[in-house]
Amino acid sequence: MYVILNLMWKLLIVPLVVLVFGVSGLFLYKSFQTKQVPLPTSTTQASKAPSPTTEVASSPPTASTSDPCEVLIKGNSDVPPLYEEGITWEKTQVTEYEIPLGEEGSRKMSGCLIKTQNITDQKGRDVRIFYSGKMAETKWNPLTSADGMYSSIESYGKDSKYFVIQQNLAPGVTSPTQNPLVVIEVFYSQ
Repeated sequence: MYVILNLMWKLLIVPLVVLVFGVSGLFLYKSFQTKQVPLPTSTTQASKAPSPTTEVASSPPTASTSDPCEVLIKGNSDVPPLYEEGITWEKTQVTEYEIPLGEEGSRKMSGCLIKTQNITDQKGRDVRIFYSGKMAETKWNPLTSADGMYSSIESYGKDSKYFVIQQNLAPGVTSPTQNPLVVIEVFYSQ
């Protein structure tokens, strides 16, 4: 009898774990959606045609640059420049973004958001590894890090500024294949 009850508990634990991860993944997906705000002025526009490299930066500005889109693209002493190797980026947009803060919950902040065009999951990993390394080099504090099936989010804080790297399945991808297309979002707060 004890063996049967023990086996039943083990069989019950697996569906419960899958259910918990599924519900938490859905919660993360819904809570990190962005809300677009109209741009007051035009900022930098990346090429719409796919190319091996899209050049968007010329020289890094100083840390005092206040335009978050310029900082996100060109970088400064605290923020790495936009990752360019084999990536085509869409146009930047000033928007509000829900930033995960870890145990403190989340906070909606205004800043600059840029997204990649559809890329492979492997290229998405390259982008995320680049930013994670640069954030550590420039001493940003990691706030959250969550990985899921072909999706992830990392948030960082430093001197009342926030930086988020998020990967999701590309629009229109309904069921993940073995190598689905993904989109990377990079957000920098004002």
